[in-house]
Amino acid sequence: MTVALLLVSACGPDEREQRRDDDGPLTTDGPMIGGGVVPAPGPVPWVSTYGAFLLCARDKSEIDLERVRLAPSVKPIAVRARIRTVEKSLIASHPAKDELLPLGGWVGEPPAWNEPYAEHAPTLAGTFSDLKGYRVAQRCSDAPEGQEPSHKEGFTELLLTIESGAKGAASPRFFIDYIADGRPYSLEIDWEMVLCGTATRDRCDEAGG
Repeated sequence: MTVALLLVSACGPDEREQRRDDDGPLTTDGPMIGGGVVPAPGPVPWVSTYGAFLLCARDKSEIDLERVRLAPSVKPIAVRARIRTVEKSLIASHPAKDELLPLGGWVGEPPAWNEPYAEHAPTLAGTFSDLKGYRVAQRCSDAPEGQEPSHKEGFTELLLTIESGAKGAASPRFFIDYIADGRPYSLEIDWEMVLCGTATRDRCDEAGG
């Protein structure tokens, strides 16, 4: 995953890209590249959730999350962002280890997965919170570059649920707006998200979706 930090000015969300700094206090833990193209499961509207965005702090900054912004080429009906927290104590005690894994992606919306097309969705252990106002306490791992972190110390996972109509939805990247020690920042994540529909047919055909 390619990330870049944008220092936010006081001029508003449309003027955030004033300075790039790859050493900002918030980042994602673990190597991830690419994106995900999701075929429509049938009825519209429908939702798909992207996960495995493991947030962590590089230093001891107090990091409070504000919101997630897409850069859509095809606008979704809605975007809902949640934080899933898996504590070290839960990893040590939970009997079903597969429920402790980060979510790569799935059609439907966790943690309830109430949609009829999400009947085989994985059970996700942990605590689910609203993104706005969430304070990131997770420190980044010491895993060598190019290797996945072990997650034995727990993790903080951003889950993005995208709601799509018949047109589909598409965004080549998204931004996480946050405050660190009183200063506003935005973390840019180059992760393509495509939900297949009439307006995203070409991209979905390319990916075989």
